[in-house]
Amino acid sequence: MMIPPNISIELTYNCSHACSFCSCPWLRHSALYGRELDPKEWITILNALPDKQKRHITFTGGEPLLKSGFPETDKP
Repeated sequence: MMIPPNISIELTYNCSHACSFCSCPWLRHSALYGRELDPKEWITILNALPDKQKRHITFTGGEPLLKSGFPETDKP
C-alpha cells in the first residue's frame, strides 16, 4: 500500500477562530463534526506508519494545541 509522503492529521475540532487566515468550515457546518480520536488512538496510528513516512506530518485541526490528553499539552 502506498502512503502519501505528506500526511495531515486533524487532531481536533476545537478552535479559537483567532487566526487572521481562518477558514474553519466547522464553525458554519456543525454536521461535519464526528467523533474525535483520543490521543492513544492517534499514537497507535502514528506508530503504525512506516519510519520513512514519519518525516512530513502536519498537525492541524481546528487548533491542534487545544487537543487535550497529550502529556505535552495538558495543564497541571
